[in-house]
Amino acid sequence: MTTIFGLVRFFALLGVFSSVLMAVVLYLAVAVRAVVTLVGFARDPLAPDVTKRLLLEGIEQADALLVATALLVVGLGLYALFIDGATKLPAGFEVRSFSSLKDTLIALVIAALGVFFFSVVVGGGDGRDVLATGGATAAVILALAAYLAARPPKEPPRDR
Repeated sequence: MTTIFGLVRFFALLGVFSSVLMAVVLYLAVAVRAVVTLVGFARDPLAPDVTKRLLLEGIEQADALLVATALLVVGLGLYALFIDGATKLPAGFEVRSFSSLKDTLIALVIAALGVFFFSVVVGGGDGRDVLATGGATAAVILALAAYLAARPPKEPPRDR
């Protein structure tokens, strides 16, 4: 029976591969979009509102990069938790338990929500849209922050 449960952990590889693949594709899409944006800027650098358009593209790029990073962290974190605990991740993304993986993901989601709201504000939307989006974003961020504050102290690293 122990062997069966030992083998089941390799099903986590499906999550690892899908998360990492989505992250890589998203990173590539962001890079392509950046090139297209910069080529457009080079063709007409004096176009009206060019600075605002570049700023919005940059903010949207940052948002997409945060989401891609979250997917990468999930994939690498699942790999570290279920497949190979000796995997070295960058200092801010070390995963010692499922709870630490959730904490890292929540921090990235909070950052992505903040960037998203900033893009709405910079985009110059209708005042009601900005207020509604800001209220909804703040509610989610507050809920996630409350979850992080209310959780038990960090777990010690688990042995395999």
